Amino acid sequence: MVDGGLFEGDPPRTDAEARFLDALGGVASASSVPGMSGPFDVLARIAPLVVTLDVPGVDAAPGACNLQVGYWETDRFGPWLEGQWGNGYVLDNHDRDGYNLEVTGLDESPETFGGFAARWLERQLLRPVERRDWMRNGQVRYSRWCLSDTGEVLASSGGLLRHPRTPPSRVVVIR
Repeated sequence: MVDGGLFEGDPPRTDAEARFLDALGGVASASSVPGMSGPFDVLARIAPLVVTLDVPGVDAAPGACNLQVGYWETDRFGPWLEGQWGNGYVLDNHDRDGYNLEVTGLDESPETFGGFAARWLERQLLRPVERRDWMRNGQVRYSRWCLSDTGEVLASSGGLLRHPRTPPSRVVVIR
């Protein structure tokens, strides 16, 4: 979508998708939450329309930790919105952990769904994140970025192939 920087990737396929993105972009542009200034990556080559946002402060491989929102303009139940923490795989985290976004069964405008998506993204970007480092000989050998409030692992880097059996050598608060 050609937007001057906020959105990158595919253009919307329909007027409803454009209105959804405009509403999300309006909230994002006015937001003071770090990370909400984008850029947002738009995927319109699949159903649903998917918007992803890399999570700032997670310095793992590109695409290893992002927030994802899927907007279905129509479904058998009407419009549908889903949001989740993710990675390079699109909308594959189907945990019902209370932090994912799922809105269905509402007969509302695309703008309303865009506002729901933007406010969910803001809430997620405000959640505390920490990096847990395992070190050997003063060098970081393995790192995990985790949500501090739940311990959920968001991303990892380093050569460790299994779960560490020892506590981390240090914990760094990212935000």
